[in-house]
Amino acid sequence: MRTALATLFLFTLTFCLYATSPNGPIPNEEREYHSTKASILEDWTAAAPLLFVSSNTQPMIGMFDVSDVDNIMMSTFPSAADDADGIYYDRTNDVLFQLNRTKNVINSYSNVYDVPMLSAKSTSGVRNGREISVVGDKLVAAQDASRSNGMRNKLVVYNIFPSTAVSFHKSFLVNINLWGIHATPNMLFAVVDNSNMIAVFDDFFNRKPGLLNPDMTVEIEGLVRTHGITYDAEMDLMLLTDIGSAASATDGALVMISNWSTASADGMVTMEEQVRIWGDASELGNPVDIALDKARNRVYVAERANGGGKVLGFEMPFTTGSIEPVYSQPFAGASAITFSDSDEMQPTGQFFVSSNTQAMIGIYDVWEDAMITSGSISSMAMDADGIYYDRANDMLFQLNRSEHVVNAYSNVSTSPTLMATSTSDFTNGREIAVSGDKLVVAQDASDGNGQQNRLVVYTLAPGSISFEMAYDVDINLWGMVANGNDLFAIVDNSNMVAVFEDFFILPMGSSMAPDAMVAVENLVRTHGIDYDAESDIMLLTDVGDAASATDGALVMVENWMMASADGMISMDEQTRLSGGSSQLGNPVDVAIDLVNHRAYVAERANEGGKVLAFELPLGSGDMAPVYSELFAGASAVYFSETDLMPEVMGPETMSENLLVADAALNVDAKVNLAVSNVYPVPAIDQLYIRLASHVEQEATIGIYNVAGNLLIQKRIRLEAGENQTAFDVSGWPGGVYFIRVPGLEVTTRFVKTGK
Repeated sequence: MRTALATLFLFTLTFCLYATSPNGPIPNEEREYHSTKASILEDWTAAAPLLFVSSNTQPMIGMFDVSDVDNIMMSTFPSAADDADGIYYDRTNDVLFQLNRTKNVINSYSNVYDVPMLSAKSTSGVRNGREISVVGDKLVAAQDASRSNGMRNKLVVYNIFPSTAVSFHKSFLVNINLWGIHATPNMLFAVVDNSNMIAVFDDFFNRKPGLLNPDMTVEIEGLVRTHGITYDAEMDLMLLTDIGSAASATDGALVMISNWSTASADGMVTMEEQVRIWGDASELGNPVDIALDKARNRVYVAERANGGGKVLGFEMPFTTGSIEPVYSQPFAGASAITFSDSDEMQPTGQFFVSSNTQAMIGIYDVWEDAMITSGSISSMAMDADGIYYDRANDMLFQLNRSEHVVNAYSNVSTSPTLMATSTSDFTNGREIAVSGDKLVVAQDASDGNGQQNRLVVYTLAPGSISFEMAYDVDINLWGMVANGNDLFAIVDNSNMVAVFEDFFILPMGSSMAPDAMVAVENLVRTHGIDYDAESDIMLLTDVGDAASATDGALVMVENWMMASADGMISMDEQTRLSGGSSQLGNPVDVAIDLVNHRAYVAERANEGGKVLAFELPLGSGDMAPVYSELFAGASAVYFSETDLMPEVMGPETMSENLLVADAALNVDAKVNLAVSNVYPVPAIDQLYIRLASHVEQEATIGIYNVAGNLLIQKRIRLEAGENQTAFDVSGWPGGVYFIRVPGLEVTTRFVKTGK
C-alpha cells in the first residue's frame, strides 16, 4: 500500500507542477521542458533501466525507473503532442523520439536525464502514425490508413542524428493495415491491424522505396486483433498484444511465442505453440503496446482502455490463464511503451566509406549478429579518399582530394561538424594513416605534383591539423596502414609492399627509402591494405587491370611476419578470393573486422561503386560477399571497434565465444544464498550451476522453459562456501530457460543451443 500511495503521490505532484504554470497552459510548440524528477527522484542515475510511455489524451511522457521491481518510481515531463503514439529512447545519446500525431511529425527530446528539451522534429511525412522502431541511425514509422492520408498504409524511414535532426530517407507503400512494428538489423515485423496476422519484411533497410509486399505472413491462432509487438532475437521470443474488441475494456490479452522462428515457419502459430494471458484479473482490455525487460524477467504493457489508461507489468515466464499483473499504475491515454536498459543492444563496430564522385561519407553499423545497417553524412569533398575515425574523441578525418587538404569532423555520432582543415601540402593524395597524434598522407605521383611520390606528416591537436614534415620516396604510393611506429605502404603498379620501420619517430629529413620490400606472388596491382598486429593478418586488394570491372581480388596473408621475412609471399602462403561471384573489379581499399570476422571492401568499378563484406577467414576461389550495397565512387574504407567489442580470442577459444549468453547472477543476503555462476553459456549437454552459501542449508533448484513449465527439479544440501550441481540438458531444444531457487527473488536465465 505504501508503494502504491508513493507512486500515486509522484504522479499527482508531477501533474500539479505542470498544470500550475504561472502563465497558464503553454502552446505545444512553445513549451519549456522542465523535468520534475530531479527534485523527486534523488537517486535517478544514467544507468537506470527505464520505461517510457506515450499518451494520446495528455501532453505528457511517463518515465518509470524499474531498477527495483518492488518499488518502481515514476516521473513525467511535458510532450509537444496532445496525441502521441510510438516512442523510443536512445540511451547512448540521452535522446527520446516520439511520434507526434497532433502535428504528424517525429519529435526528439535531448537531455532526458537532466532537463528534457524539444531538440528536433521531422517534416510531416506520416499522417495517422501509430508506431516507431529504431535500428542504428534509422527510424521507421508506421502510417495507418485513414481518410486524412488517402487510405494509404505506409512505412516511412528517417535518418536520425540525435538531438539535431530527423530527416526523411525513404518510404514504402504496403497493402496491409499497419499498427505495431518491430525492426531488427535485417528485418521488420509488422502487425496486420484488424486481423490475427504478423507480416515479415526481410532485408527491410536495404529495400528500394516504392510498393513493398511482405515476404511472409504468419497467422496467430486464437488472436482477435493485434496491436503491440516486440521480438527478442537472442531468446527467439515474440510478444504480441490482442485488444479483442476495441469497444471492450475487458477482453484484451497477451500472447507469448517462444521459439518463434520454428513456430512461425509454417505460417501458423497454433494454440499449443503459444502462451496466453487474459481475463478480469489481468486488467487487459485494449493492450496497445508491449515492451520486454529480460534482465528482470518482466513484460510491461501500455493498456489503453481499462481505467482510461494504465501501465501494467507481468512476470515471466508466463502461464496460460487469467493472471494478475505484478505492477499496475494509472497513466491516462497510455498509447505506446518502450524499455531501455543500460546494457541494451549496441553495434559492435562501425566502418566508414569515402567517395570520389559524391560529397557523402557512408557510415555502416555492424551489430552483434554481424548484420549491417547503413547511413551517411555530408562531406566537404566531392572527391575524397583516405578516411580514419578516432572513436575516443568522436572525430573523423578524411583526405579531401578536391581541395588537397585533410578535413576533421567532430561530433560524428551526434551532429557532424567540420572542425579543422589542414594546410594544402600535397597534391593527388590517396590514403591516410594515423598513429598516436601523427597523421600521414600518401601523395601519388602525378603531373600536378611534378611526378613526386611523397609521405606528408601532420600533428593532430584539439581543433587543428598542423603540417610537420614531408618525405620524398622513390616508390609509387597508394594504400597505407600504420602498425605502431612502423608504416606499411603498397607500391602502386606492382605486386610489392614496402615497410618503413620506426617511421613515426624518425628525425626530420627530405627523403626516405623503405627498410624492406615484400613481393606477393600472382598479385597484379596492389591498392588497398590493412594489417592486424594481434592476429598477424595482412589483407591486400588487387585491382588487376584498372580498365576491367571484373578481374579484382582480395588477398589474405596469415602469419605475415614469418611469411614476409624472405621478401616473398608465395601462393602457398596466401589465400586469394576472386571471380564473378565476388563482385570484385577494382577493390581500392580493405578493412579488417576481427570482432565480427569480416573484411570490408571499397569496390570502385563494379556498378560504379559498392561496399562489400566477406567472411573471415577467406577461402581461395570465387566466393560471393555476405553483404553488398551500392555506394557511388567508393574509394576508401576504415573499420572502428566500439567500446562494447568483445575480447578477441585466439583460434583455440574463438569458436567457444561466438555464442555468449548473459546469465544474470542473483544474490539474496536475507537467505545468505547466491547463484554465483552458470556455465557453459550457451549450454550444450551439461549445465553446471554454482551456488554460494554462507551457511549450511538445503535448496531446491528448478529449471523452467519460457512457457513456465517445470522441466526438472533437484533438492541439494549446501555446505558453507561454493557448491556445484549439474543438470543433463542434452535432449532439450535450443532456446532460453530459467533457473529458479526458492528464496531468491530474481530468476536466472541461460541459453541452450540446439546442437
